[in-house]
Amino acid sequence: MSLEFKFIQPGDKDFHFFKEVLVTVYGANSQRVKQKGAVEKEYLMGCLVGLKEGVPVARCSMYNNSNHYFNKVRFGCFGQYECIKDDEVAREFLQKVITTFKAFRLPYLVGPMDGSIWNNHLLQYNTNEPAFYPEKQQQSYYHQQLKAQGFQVVSEYVSHKDTHLEIDMDELDYARGRFENVGLEIRPIDANNLEYELKRMGEFCNENQKDNIFYSPITPEDFYEKTKVVENFMNEDLILLAEDKEGNLAGFSYAYQDPYNSLGKTIVIKMVIRTRDSRYKGLGKFLGGMIYKYAIQNRFNAIIHAFMKVGNPSTLASFEYSGTNTYYKRYAMYGLKLEE
Repeated sequence: MSLEFKFIQPGDKDFHFFKEVLVTVYGANSQRVKQKGAVEKEYLMGCLVGLKEGVPVARCSMYNNSNHYFNKVRFGCFGQYECIKDDEVAREFLQKVITTFKAFRLPYLVGPMDGSIWNNHLLQYNTNEPAFYPEKQQQSYYHQQLKAQGFQVVSEYVSHKDTHLEIDMDELDYARGRFENVGLEIRPIDANNLEYELKRMGEFCNENQKDNIFYSPITPEDFYEKTKVVENFMNEDLILLAEDKEGNLAGFSYAYQDPYNSLGKTIVIKMVIRTRDSRYKGLGKFLGGMIYKYAIQNRFNAIIHAFMKVGNPSTLASFEYSGTNTYYKRYAMYGLKLEE
């Protein structure tokens, strides 16, 4: 029996079908259903749900972000993909997704991505490992479902877990002195002025993340809205700002204590970014080192370096700290050419 399709928007009377796919795939009492998560509305074309004999069995959200180019080719993206473990259902549903994007004359398709890299994206490989914030439960068979319809891995990412927390304090002190000599001040985020601080960090990201292959600009206001959740579990000593003599940002770290606590007392390093100014070479490693110092002094069990693109300097620096090149988790982004 063929699927029945519904192309809907958040707030439509049939939108409950989109939410109910999670119950079908994971079970009513599953952790995934409890995690929920709203549909990102910026760049949203709509949400597609596939029903089999009236039961919602597959879904995704579909986006057309005009800023998105992959190898100089415009691409659309789909997010929140969920599907039962049924090859025929997955084939029919994904073919509907593909034909829908073709109708919008988009030459390339990427996923999973909820509209931009500033939202949820990536598909996990090793889904049996405990989740850390902001991960959501996923099914490992999704990889095969995508590959069966011609999707190919276009980018890979890793998260690295370090439980052997060590740092060379002398080297860290030397680095601090070197950066202070070129006029940098390293300070914790001002929690009493959080909106202003996070908006500044958003502006900095826009200028210093343009080499990301899936780059999309973000306004300071949107960056604040997406990151202010950290206020609920924020530790100022883990969000460090490096400023020059004029008060301009030269780099920052964005880390937090994992609210899931799935590995015990754990710090998640989400971002460490610096300007390309050669005077500040090594600043990212130094900021990471300061987080290690805090973790050691406060008896944390582990540090997770989250969502690092394979081959990036951050990935290599992560291995330097722990002395191992073992990945904790791996993720993929998939792509499909829609036009010859």
